[in-house]
Amino acid sequence: MPTAARPSALRSLTACLGLLLLLPTLNAQLEVAGVFADHMVVQAGKPLPVWGQAAPRARVSVRLGDTQREARAGATGRWGLELPARAAGGPFQLAVTSGDESLRVQDILVGEVWIAAGGANMAFPVRYSTHAEAVVSSAHRPRVRFASVPAMGRTAESRELQLEWAACTPSNTTEVSAVAYAFACRLQDQLGVPVGIVQATFSFSRAAAWIPRSGLLGDPALHGVLARHEAAVAEHRAALAPTLDDFEAWIAAARVAFERGDELPEVPAVPRHPLSAADPSTGIYDDPTGLFNGMIAPLAPFAVRGVIWHQGEQDIGTGAFYATLQRALVQSWRDAWHDHALPWLSVQLSPYRYGENRPTEKPEHNLLVTRLPELWESQSRLSELPATGLIVTTDLGDASDLFMPEKSTVGRRLAAWALARTYGLPDIPHAFPRCAELTRGGLVDALTGDPARAESVSSVGSLVVRFADGTELRSIDGQALRWFEVAGADGHFAHARARAEGDRVRVWHDDLAQPVSVRYGWHQEAQGGLVNAQGLPAMPFRASLP
Repeated sequence: MPTAARPSALRSLTACLGLLLLLPTLNAQLEVAGVFADHMVVQAGKPLPVWGQAAPRARVSVRLGDTQREARAGATGRWGLELPARAAGGPFQLAVTSGDESLRVQDILVGEVWIAAGGANMAFPVRYSTHAEAVVSSAHRPRVRFASVPAMGRTAESRELQLEWAACTPSNTTEVSAVAYAFACRLQDQLGVPVGIVQATFSFSRAAAWIPRSGLLGDPALHGVLARHEAAVAEHRAALAPTLDDFEAWIAAARVAFERGDELPEVPAVPRHPLSAADPSTGIYDDPTGLFNGMIAPLAPFAVRGVIWHQGEQDIGTGAFYATLQRALVQSWRDAWHDHALPWLSVQLSPYRYGENRPTEKPEHNLLVTRLPELWESQSRLSELPATGLIVTTDLGDASDLFMPEKSTVGRRLAAWALARTYGLPDIPHAFPRCAELTRGGLVDALTGDPARAESVSSVGSLVVRFADGTELRSIDGQALRWFEVAGADGHFAHARARAEGDRVRVWHDDLAQPVSVRYGWHQEAQGGLVNAQGLPAMPFRASLP
């Protein structure tokens, strides 16, 4: 054998030996769902679904700690079973066996598991957040663990998923969600149990991308969204059909070129999906159902305590329609987990200047100013659903920065709500003042707001807003309350004076004798200045007398 040929022969022999070593793996049929991986956290206090694939009709045994259950795979090899609920603790090993095959998942903790999902502000990593250096240097949290779902959209619901779980350390915490990390740390400190976060985020995604087809079908108001999705799928398939012919021709030409030693011809381009991201490698982000199919469907029914959600930037301008999307989103995820009381905690968007503020003849109708408040209003309707909470952030950030870096406060506020409402811990400040009632406040002195003893030239009518969760209302900085406006019967709003009175705010205008409507924070740059005794900001709102 010529000396020059020996390296090639050795490589061939090595490859053959490698294939022989791989044969048991290639023949293996036993799998456990990809959410189950070393260093994971499983939910305490709930039955634990475990599922995967095996040989058709094969018997599968699953053991976690001292608990064992068995199941039989179906005709397609899919199997599933449920382990009984466990108390927090660990570490444990999950052992899965079927015939001669076996799998092991090591270092499992039992604690509290939450899904952290949404768009860019939930994806925003620790390394860009406020005080990032101090947060990272102190991230020695072996009982706080993260797993990140690969960012990928699909046109049909997928079961494909492979997670990698890791305990938080200074070296691996920089890229995790800053909001979710602060949330997890606060839970772990308060509850004293392990905390696991499954991060499923896709920057600049629309709410409809996170809703399954069943969720869009369930509300007639969303059928148009579904029609758009199905039209896009049909358009893409029609464009793909001739591409398959192009690939077959390319393969034939490539074989000829390869045999001749010529360069291979250029590979035919694959038509992009009409709703795909600018970078095709990242998948579909604007396609209704796409992100649910690719990132959420593979997780269900993995046991979790609840969901924290931060999204909406790409839905600015949808107004009241976002409330419809939000309802379908929450209900469809609860359907996927077969839990209609699954806790869902959302973050209201922070003030931001979406485009220039170009006034019109009626500034209150300027969509560039009011479309964010209209989304805030839709987000506030989350309270119509049980077991939900909304976190207000109008006092945080900068209207010139879409990615408000003060994420630790957001995460701690989410955790406070969860600790108080989901876990029932007492004395945890968590509720934000919200408009509960609007009444006439009678005549007041136009300059001071004091009740007028008798009608005079300076007396004007006032409105009184009563706030729920608004004890000891005050201005955040001790200055006059800002961002209150009133309108008369003509609907024209003007900046108003306001004075906090316990759980109420009295609002009036120097030149408006009989106001009938009031709004607060109704501007995309409105920084929340009204807070309760715990310093939590009031929700923006608008209200009118009957």
